[in-house]
Amino acid sequence: GAWGHHHGELNAILLPPILRFNRALIPDKFARMNAAIGLSPDAELADWVENLVETLGLPRRLADLGLTVGQVDEAAERAVSEHLNRTNPRPLNADEFRTLLHSVLI
Repeated sequence: GAWGHHHGELNAILLPPILRFNRALIPDKFARMNAAIGLSPDAELADWVENLVETLGLPRRLADLGLTVGQVDEAAERAVSEHLNRTNPRPLNADEFRTLLHSVLI
């Protein structure tokens, strides 16, 4: 886990905005994921994940883990070269990562 935090906690925080970022790019996959968990094809999977995270009592913001603006900005620069970015339906650039990370910072 980045910054010494648990990988699962970071996924709980970052998965909803990544889902929103990718939804229009791979609608067929989203329809299959929605069906697998019993949602209608047009339901917002990211909202479902956010509700699950809240129900489980997991952190919902990077600031909840003590992360700062400076750390988030540094992470945005590093994330561009991460292998998971290369396998995303549309790889993000540093500005897109920065926007995404700031959306879940506070």
